[in-house]
Amino acid sequence: MVRDSEVPIACENALSRYDEAAYQRIQQVAAANQIDYFTYLRLDGSLMSKPNFDEFKNFVGKMNGTCELSKGC
Repeated sequence: MVRDSEVPIACENALSRYDEAAYQRIQQVAAANQIDYFTYLRLDGSLMSKPNFDEFKNFVGKMNGTCELSKGC
């Protein structure tokens, strides 16, 4: 476990991936390491097009805690 202090932990994505498997991996790492902040890099036209944007909306909802991890938003 990373969390041994009260120092906030942040992370970011390194690759431009818009698939559910990539988002699930980010969620797993965030949960396991008690991440406080996450920055999503590479906001571009590919992300904003369907169906990528729908996947991104689900991911944001799950990271925010407004959607169940096993279901879509």
